[in-house]
Amino acid sequence: MKKQQLILLSGGFILVLVLYFFGNTIAPATHSSPVNTNDANSGTITTTEVLTAAKRNITSQQLSYLTQLENSVVRGNVKEQQIRVYRQLAAYWQDTLHQQAIAAYYFGEGAKLENSEKNLNFAARLLLAHLMAEENPGMQGWLATNAKALFEKSLQINPTNDSVKIELGACYIFGNISNTPMEGIRKIK
Repeated sequence: MKKQQLILLSGGFILVLVLYFFGNTIAPATHSSPVNTNDANSGTITTTEVLTAAKRNITSQQLSYLTQLENSVVRGNVKEQQIRVYRQLAAYWQDTLHQQAIAAYYFGEGAKLENSEKNLNFAARLLLAHLMAEENPGMQGWLATNAKALFEKSLQINPTNDSVKIELGACYIFGNISNTPMEGIRKIK
């Protein structure tokens, strides 16, 4: 073997040994629902409870930034300011705090103000995706209720959208938000 090949081979072998013995072998912690399962009952959780529980797990600097954002709407064009703040809150919850369900909630709040079918469907589908993965019945109800409201508002804009009707039925079925179990299936039919 040539000298260059020997150096490359030994360097690769040393790198593998270093990664094997000194590399991180612990899986990263997963961020599940922001609500503690022990605190939740089988009823629907309110948005205030979800936000309060999520804010307990963040640092004081992050909390002060969130409070500053929430209180930043002032006089003038309040609707546009609220849309901008909801987008900022959604981005902060999603990118920095890694709480995707709460970010989807804020995307939905901004979409309600914009009254855009595309944004309403986007936020509702994010909530529905989290609903499918959620195991906490209270959190399922919260996600389903918020997604249902967004899908219904989207249907007011475009009543002929069949995929939204099916997804609305999925909210009823997976979120268990109706007293009659056939209501979700009726929406899908």
